[in-house]
Amino acid sequence: MQDTIKPYCINSSNSFKINEFKRYLGEITVTTQAIQEPDSDAITIIRYKSSQFENVLTDDSSLEIEGESVGANIKWLLSDLPKHIGKKAIFICLLAIKKENVVFIYKGQVKGTIVSSRGKQYGFLSYFQPDGAIKTLAEERPDYYNARFYAIQNFLENKPYTTCSPLYTWQGPFQKD
Repeated sequence: MQDTIKPYCINSSNSFKINEFKRYLGEITVTTQAIQEPDSDAITIIRYKSSQFENVLTDDSSLEIEGESVGANIKWLLSDLPKHIGKKAIFICLLAIKKENVVFIYKGQVKGTIVSSRGKQYGFLSYFQPDGAIKTLAEERPDYYNARFYAIQNFLENKPYTTCSPLYTWQGPFQKD
């Protein structure tokens, strides 16, 4: 976004994600404010998280598995991934920023398959093999197989997936810790 102040500010305590943001955006500042996540769909989660800041990038990843209800709850369902080997999946990264009274949401996604765990990294990456790849994302993560890369590119090109009003408060349940 042309009117976003640089260096970009990112809210994350995940060093792996912070390093990716630095690689894709150059100099960044980081805040590590923990935000409880609504027990809801991916758009509501990222909308709520980004609404807690002004001009700060937030992100959230999800994994859609064919025929399963996983999505943004993947971090609590990692132990179930071996049950889904062979199923098609989509790694989705949503990146959002609130500017004044608008939340801009950018999306990146990569299609693939759930495979037996290979490689060592956090989350579902050792189980996700992108279409056309011979390695899981934990074994090798080039930009063209990285959903976060595509979300950031859409942000830099000012191509939001959607825009919405801020969601400052959440009345429903929050995800478990």
